[in-house]
Amino acid sequence: MDFNEIAKLDTRGVDELGELIKSRNIPPENIRFHISKNIIEGKGDYEIWGINDYWATPYETLQKGAGDCEDLSILTKSVSDYLDKDEEYKERYKLKIIIQDNTGQQISVVIDNLSLINP
Repeated sequence: MDFNEIAKLDTRGVDELGELIKSRNIPPENIRFHISKNIIEGKGDYEIWGINDYWATPYETLQKGAGDCEDLSILTKSVSDYLDKDEEYKERYKLKIIIQDNTGQQISVVIDNLSLINP
C-alpha cells in the first residue's frame, strides 16, 4: 500500500483537524509545521508501536498524538485533501498574479495550491 492510499484510510478526526486549521488561519504551506509543533509529538515507530517501521493511518496518528515523519506526512496529506474540498479556504489562500503585456493588456494567472489556472 502506498502513501496516498494510507492517507485515505480511516480519516476519522481529519475533518475536526481541518476545521481547526481553518479557524487558526493556517495557510496550506504551514499545515505540516503547525501539526508537528502543536498537534502531533514526534516519536519513532518502535516507541509508539513496538516495531521498527509502521505507517499509521491518519486516525491512528491522531489517537496516539504521536508519529514519525511518514505518519506526519500521511496526516498532512489527509488534512490537505480535506481542505482542498473547501472552496472558502482555497479562495482565501489563492495567489493571483496580474501581468501586463506590452500592449497594456492585463493577463491574470491564478495559482491555486499546486494548480495553475488561466482565467
